[in-house]
Amino acid sequence: MKLHYYESILNFYCDSLTEEELLEKIHEWTLRYLWYRKKREEEGGNMNE
Repeated sequence: MKLHYYESILNFYCDSLTEEELLEKIHEWTLRYLWYRKKREEEGGNMNE
């Protein structure tokens, strides 16, 4: 996917949420990604697939 796609999603959240809500959302996304990455590594999956 192109960066523009992700930029539009981030812009939506920036325009829709307060700064505090946005920071909470970013924290949640980061934790989800770290959990996903750890799970993939434990399963022996390639993160570049």
